[in-house]
Amino acid sequence: MSTFAGIAWLLTAAAMGYLAFEQWSLAALLGSDLATTALFNGAAAAITAYFGARCLQRPRRRSLTNASWWAGLNVLWGVVQIANGVTNGLFFLVLVGTAVAGILSFVAREQAPT
Repeated sequence: MSTFAGIAWLLTAAAMGYLAFEQWSLAALLGSDLATTALFNGAAAAITAYFGARCLQRPRRRSLTNASWWAGLNVLWGVVQIANGVTNGLFFLVLVGTAVAGILSFVAREQAPT
C-alpha cells in the first residue's frame, strides 16, 4: 500500500511543481504578486516529493503518519484557497491528489513497522 501512496505523492508533487511553474511564468509576464505563491508551491512540491520518496523506501509508521499530517495541512490550506476564490483546475487536481495520497499513507501506516 505504501508503494501506491508513494506514487500518488510523486504524481501530486509533479502537478504541484507544474502549478508553481505556471504561476512563476504568469508573475514574470504580468509583474504580479504570483511569484511569492509560486515559490510557496515550489517548496510544497519539494516537500511532497520527499514524502513520496519516503513512502517508496519501506517507510516506518512515523513517516507515514507525518505524510498523512502533511496531506491534512495541504487539504485544509486548499479549502481556504477555494473559499478565497481560487478556480484553477490544476489546483483542484493537486488538492484531490494530496487527499488521495494522504488517505493511502494513512492506510499504509497500519501495515508499516513501528
